[in-house]
Amino acid sequence: MAKTDNTRFYQCQGEKGIIISQFPCSADAELKTVSTFVPKETRDTQQDIIQLNQTQFEQQIEVLESKIKTAQQKIRNYQRAKMTERRDELDKLEKLMDQKTKKALSKTVKQEVKNIENKYDEQVKEQRLILKDLKSELTSLKKRYQ
Repeated sequence: MAKTDNTRFYQCQGEKGIIISQFPCSADAELKTVSTFVPKETRDTQQDIIQLNQTQFEQQIEVLESKIKTAQQKIRNYQRAKMTERRDELDKLEKLMDQKTKKALSKTVKQEVKNIENKYDEQVKEQRLILKDLKSELTSLKKRYQ
């Protein structure tokens, strides 16, 4: 059978609110009892801890896999945007215009295409580094818990 511990105290109404004391605090002090249940047997929580650790591990894996997918999608988006902007810039040379204007515009367009490529290549490079780190972290995590 479980054990119950009882604690007695006095409760009074004071000027600033309720007063709780181990001794009567006024003539109208009310004796109260708080009971605490103490189980006879405590169960082993080791299995709970193992289950919790496994759940946390699975959540960490899911978070990392989600971040990896996000980084991969960003890379695809940057590459697609790069190709679209590059195509749009090169299309300027295909507009109906005379050779002299095309020649003058050609240098500007080539420089702009180079700027576009550099901008997106840098963003892709940054995402690939993030992706590499995430994959490394995922591999390390899986090795640690398996």
